[in-house]
Order: sequence, then C-alpha cells, then structure tokens
Amino acid sequence: MGRSAADHGKSAAGLGDAWSQAIQSSAVGMAILSSAGAILQINQAFGDQLGLDASALPHLRLWDVLLPVEREECVQEVEQILARMHGHTSLKVLCQHGQGHLIAQLWTISECKIADGCCGLIVQAVAWQAPPPEATNGPATDVDQLHRALDHIHAHVCIKDRQGRYLYVNRSLQETLQASTGRECVLGLSNWEILPSPWSESIRRVDEDAFSSSDPRFVEEHFPCADGSERIYLTERLIYRAEAQEPCLVCMSCDVTELKQASAQLARSEEHFRLLAENSGDVVFLLDLEGYVRWVSPSLTTALGWLPEDWIGRKGTDFILHHGQDSGYQINLQELHSKSETIIARDQILASDGTVHWTQTHASPFYNSSGCLEGCVGHFHMVDALVETETQLRQSEERYRLLAENARDVIWTMDPNGAISYISLSILELRGFTPEEAATQPLEQIHPPDSLARSQAYFSQLLSDIEAGRRPEPFRSELEYYCKDGSSIWTDVIALPVLDDNGRLVKLLGTSRDITERKRYEQDLRLVNEQLHALATTDELTNIANRRQLESLIQAALSRSDRYGESVTLVLCDIDYFKAVNDRYGHQAGDQVLIEFSRRISTNLRAVDDFARWGGEEFMILLSHTNAASAQSVAEKLCRMIADAPFTDVGTVTASFGVAEREPGELLKRWIQRVDEALYASKEAGRNTVTLAPAVGDRSQG
Repeated sequence: MGRSAADHGKSAAGLGDAWSQAIQSSAVGMAILSSAGAILQINQAFGDQLGLDASALPHLRLWDVLLPVEREECVQEVEQILARMHGHTSLKVLCQHGQGHLIAQLWTISECKIADGCCGLIVQAVAWQAPPPEATNGPATDVDQLHRALDHIHAHVCIKDRQGRYLYVNRSLQETLQASTGRECVLGLSNWEILPSPWSESIRRVDEDAFSSSDPRFVEEHFPCADGSERIYLTERLIYRAEAQEPCLVCMSCDVTELKQASAQLARSEEHFRLLAENSGDVVFLLDLEGYVRWVSPSLTTALGWLPEDWIGRKGTDFILHHGQDSGYQINLQELHSKSETIIARDQILASDGTVHWTQTHASPFYNSSGCLEGCVGHFHMVDALVETETQLRQSEERYRLLAENARDVIWTMDPNGAISYISLSILELRGFTPEEAATQPLEQIHPPDSLARSQAYFSQLLSDIEAGRRPEPFRSELEYYCKDGSSIWTDVIALPVLDDNGRLVKLLGTSRDITERKRYEQDLRLVNEQLHALATTDELTNIANRRQLESLIQAALSRSDRYGESVTLVLCDIDYFKAVNDRYGHQAGDQVLIEFSRRISTNLRAVDDFARWGGEEFMILLSHTNAASAQSVAEKLCRMIADAPFTDVGTVTASFGVAEREPGELLKRWIQRVDEALYASKEAGRNTVTLAPAVGDRSQG
C-alpha cells in the first residue's frame, strides 16, 4: 500500500504476469514505455480516456496521441528522466480524443527497469478535465443537453486556457474557423497559430485583459474571412474558476456585421435623404392630419418665391387657388387618409408675387414609428410648360383626328401608363370592335402571348431608355391581334414615341396595317418547304431518316472527329432472311416488320444518336462520342432486343450487325466498307450476331 509508481516500475520486470494483470485491472490509466517512448503495455483504462482501443496502441509512441504543440515538452521531460536514471515528473497534457474532441490529462512519468535490465518508463494518467458529452455513452445529462444546445445556436461559444489555447468550441465557431483557416480542428491551438498577426494580436490583448479582471468584458472584434473580407462580432468574456482547476476564459460572440452595416447604411440614408430634400428641385413638404404645414424644403423659395417659414404653421390650402374647395381635391384627400394610397394630382398654386402656376403633386400617407397615421408627405414641381404642351397637343390631335378616322390603316395612341387613349374607326373593319370597345381592352385581350410579350418588351425598353436619358427607338414589328369573332389577324405595326421638351414620354403614336393574307401565304410556303424537306430527308415507309440525310450527318461527324479527335462509330444492321418474310407473308407484312424494326431500334437509342434506313432491309446507326467497345455493347443489346420479342403476324425475326469505329483520318468510303464487311462477317457466322470490324492496323498485320 502507498508505493509510488516508480517503486512499482522498478520491480516490474520481476512480477511477470502478476504485474501485467495488475496493470490491466487498474482503474487508473497505466502504460509501460520503452526508452524511446514506444508503448510496450497499456491498460484499457488509459485507452478509455483517449477513446481508443488499448489493444491497437502497443508499438506506437505515447506522445503520438498528444497535440503537436505538446509533444516537444513531453519528449524533453522524458529525456531528463532517463538522463538522471531515476525520478519522475508530472505533466498536464492535451490529447486528441478518438471522437475528435480534446481531452486534458495529468501524466505521472517515472523511470523503471524492463526486460533484460533496460531502462523504460511507467506512465499513470488521470483526466483533470472531463470530456465533452459526446465522449460518453450514458444517458443525457444537463451538461449533455447544454453541449447539444450550444452546437445548435448561431452564436460562437468557446473556452480558452490562460495560454490562449482553445479547450472547447461549439459547432458554429468550428465551422467559421474552418472556413477562414482551412483547419478541421482548432482544439489545443491558439489564435496566433491560426489567424494572421493583426487579428490574433488584438484578440490576445483582450484575452489578457479579461484574465486580469473579475468582471465580464464586452468587446467588438473584427474577424478575417477566407475571401479577404471580415466579420464583426460582439464578444462577452468572463472568467470561469472551478475547484482544483486553472481558471478558463469563456467567450460568447454574436455576429453583428449586418447590424453594423445596416446602422451605417441607415445613417448614410438619413443624410442622403436630408440632402435630397433640401437640395431637390421639387418642393418637399410634410402636412399633419389637420392639413397644417409642419415642414417644407428650401426649394420652395426657388419655385414660388416663398420662404419656408411663410408656409410652416399655415394650412396648405391657403396657397392653392381653389383653397381646397375643389371636389377633386377633396376626393384625393379622403383617399389619402382612408386608403393609404399615393395620390398624384395637379393644382394651381399662388406664388409670392401673386402669379399662378401649375404644379404636379405626389403625396403619400406618413406614419410614425408606432404605425399611427400622422399626416402626409409629398413633393411637387412646376408643370407650366407641360400644361402648355398638352394644350398644344390637344389642338394638334383635333387636326389629325379627321385624317385618322378616314384612313384604312388603324391609327392609335397609347399613354405612358399603357392605356389606349385614341383609336380610329377603321378598327371596326379590322377586328370587329368599336373604337370604344377596343380602347378599354387590356393588352392581354388584344394580343396572343407571343405578340403580347414583344409589345410589353418594347414598352419596357422604351421607358428604360427615357429614364436613362437615351433617345428611344421607334417600334416596327408584325403583331397578331384577337378579333371579336374569335379569329385572329396579323398586322404590320409601326409606333413612334412622342416626347415633350423635357424628354418625357407623352404618348405612343402608331399605325396597324392588315397583313393577314401575306402571313397566310408565307405560312403556306413554309409548310410546303417543310414537306419538301421531310420528303428529301425522311424514309417514307419507316418515317426515320433516309440514306441521304444520314450521309450528310456522317460527313458532319467526320469533320468533328478530324477537328476534335472525337470517337465516332457506325453500326450497320440487316434483317435476316427478310426475303423469306416477304415470300411467305407478303410484302405488306414485310413492310410492317420494317416499321416495327425501326421503332424498336429508335426507342433504344440516345437522343444524340442518328438512325436511318440505308436501303431495303439495311439500316445504319451513327453513334457519336462512342468508341468501338461501347458501340459493340449497344449493337449486342439491340440484337437481343430484336430477337427476344416476336413480330406481329410473322413471329421471331433476327438481325445481323456490323460495327466499325472510325480510324484517325480514315476516309468515308473506307469506313463504310469496313462496317459493311463486318456485317457480312456476321451473316457468314450464322446471322443474329454482332461482328466488330478490326482496326486498320490489325487488318494489315493479319
């Protein structure tokens, strides 16, 4: 009782099996090492602490289970023990647990004699910090649940020792560190080992301040990212002191990058909008629920000659020509307060010199931070020139209206909001709708989808060009229109944008000419051309490609093969004893066999493969991006598929196949000759088989 580990170690050689049994039955982790640190014997208690099977550890060096930063110190201590030939030492070490986390142990290392009087070491190990819950297999405890909870939060949580090494990190922090440093595990490492100097030095100073203080510390920290950017975290640090353990630093960090960016953006936005309001050419104002002016921008002076203080505190209607008595004004005011909608209105406002000016106002409801309506905010600008332009346009419209109503082409105008403001009487003859009916139709009732999409795309581009200050292009296209009787007609449409002096869109002026007969002729011509092309490229009986079509596809494949070195293979197949089918069952049955044969082959090929009737009962397959071996597999599959399923009325039908991959630079004539010879070989071999043409080099050698 009470003997030291060194005493036990020095007598180890004399105890034999009894000593080994004592080690294995000990609840304390124990191991016998050679002078080089190799594990000669280790008990399972030691292995359990490491989360490893003890039987797999002998012949390893014990310090291989340590973190790299721990190994040098451990080796130095062992060398000192061996140099003194006796004595012992104690080390606190960090080991990599078998499940990936960190385990802290206290090792007592003593010199001992092993077999043949050689010097060795005996190590006793006890855990001085409990492993995380994943290292145990027992029922979940409060600590288990805490660890699981920490692994499912977005905040970063870690524990560090006084040297700044990570003793614990939750999943969120581990993933962040792994993404920025590429390290799968940071346990046992310090920030200055994994982060660039500016960040690691800053964190080190804050950690030291936290250890020197008993109060929690809140610090804003910047953390580097792999893409060169950085994230901002608000971190709380506090010291945890447990009995018989060194104090640890517990850190909890919350990512506040978006919050900081949003705060900065908000400050910039507030400054931006303040400058906009104060320097805008429009007059910006704020009215309370009673209609009194609470604020107005300095641009009021430039626009109407009033100073802002002339308006503030007075009702806004005091400066309107009709003083708010206009029925349209009252309706807009009610909608603004009840429906919370933006109102656009025109009014005549009094200037400080007594003149009257037209303004256009945009007003919206204004809510405070509690969501309560406090009034309205709006802006207006002078539109005297626009009103004058519109007056002139109305006079101009009266002049060309007479021309439009007597023209055969349909003449129309469209407002910037997409509404049809005018359409000539000729629409009745063209579509069967009266001008009044046509003017109220939305575009979805005017055009089929394709024409609708083209029309909307142009209108969108038109508004975009005007907004960007670009000169808009006129519209010229063929559009399809719905008619009242359910039919449709085609028209040639020309539309010209009409702009005011300020470059704003006033309307679209357009004409629509009936081209239905021309479109029908073009469609008939296209159908005829398609039919002619089909006749020229398709086998009439089987409805697959004919020889001419496949030859052009083969030529294209040859070009690709020569240019890119692509593998390309031909498969030539022939229906066995087809003449006997015709003689016995008749040509009509033979035709059905050809049709069914083509269908079966087609449905078992890829979309990129080409298949054609080569002539009579011969068929050719072009397999792009396919070498000889792959093509042979395809042909064998097709051969079995044809033979396995009987054909209607005639029973079992078989086919023979020849396969030839194109050799580099091989001419088409030679290539087709080789696949034809391969097919002939299949016929000679008894039919219902596949023959692969030998390579050109193989043939020459043969």
